[in-house]
Amino acid sequence: MRWGVAVVAVCATACGRVGFDATTIDAQPPRQLALSVTGPVTGPLADFPLPVFLDSLRIDRSRVRVDATDLWFEAANGTLLPHEIESLGEPLVAWVRIPALTTGVTLTVHYGDSSPAPGPASVWSSDFVGVWHLDDAHDSTPNALVPQLLGTSPSPGLVGPARLFDGIDDAILIADAPVLGVDHFTISGWVNLASDPMNYMALIGRQAGTTIFNDLNINAYLGGTATSSMETDQNGAALTNGSFAIGSWAYLACAYDGSAFSMYVDGALVDQTPMTGITVHSSNPMMIGADRNSGALPLMPENDFLHGLIDEVRVEAVGRDANWQAATVRAMRDQLLTYGP
Repeated sequence: MRWGVAVVAVCATACGRVGFDATTIDAQPPRQLALSVTGPVTGPLADFPLPVFLDSLRIDRSRVRVDATDLWFEAANGTLLPHEIESLGEPLVAWVRIPALTTGVTLTVHYGDSSPAPGPASVWSSDFVGVWHLDDAHDSTPNALVPQLLGTSPSPGLVGPARLFDGIDDAILIADAPVLGVDHFTISGWVNLASDPMNYMALIGRQAGTTIFNDLNINAYLGGTATSSMETDQNGAALTNGSFAIGSWAYLACAYDGSAFSMYVDGALVDQTPMTGITVHSSNPMMIGADRNSGALPLMPENDFLHGLIDEVRVEAVGRDANWQAATVRAMRDQLLTYGP
């Protein structure tokens, strides 16, 4: 941590970055680039984490330090914006917390400065329970939920690095923690399937007790269909709808806000049912890329292994609406920002 900025993935060597010493950078004036939100956003969306993609066509990468600690972001009113670096590759990927995202918002990225002004560190508001960019699978939120990797391997993703799951026994386990006891929630992530599911392929799953049901769950299903299920203290629900292409990136999400359980594919609402009650909080581990349906010990993945890539998995303690979901998809597809001049 430096200047209150989180650097979450340092891959300068692996990503082919060429290092420039401080003397070379400090001898030249700092630079800046204007960024404008020109894509459609129905907002304002509070404390929105906005990905910024800085390739060599957008900034002079020779002027950015190898660890990108000279990078900082400023709002139009001069406020310093929290940011973290996910990837130092090409493009460099940074996440910036925008206080109120809407079309027309502007910000400036500064770089090549030996002494940038100190700024706040947390990109992820308290609404975010866990955020796994899936570079090394650590949690980027202050909760620091520790993953257990069972196989998987790094691979290029939609936003920086992702993880490749073999569809046989690969999975990521997140041990239970009090913050995972969410009354309302959104769970989401990106999948790029390597094969058509013959049954379920789990993006996120958490078994409810020793039953065949899940208190949190979202899957890919036959022919690229999304399914999700949940349990509250009053009832349970399952949704199956929406479709996406095998072999391409697709965003899957489900959300519960206390009155309805909703499912989204690529940011569009595809299914919804009325729902009330408090979300059941099982003490079982949450699983990424797999699920389990028996009461056998130990609590390890048993089935629904995903074959393909997973990127940008999130658990949030709020039921995000359609406006948030649509903006999330456009942002991660780099369809919101105009870079420069």
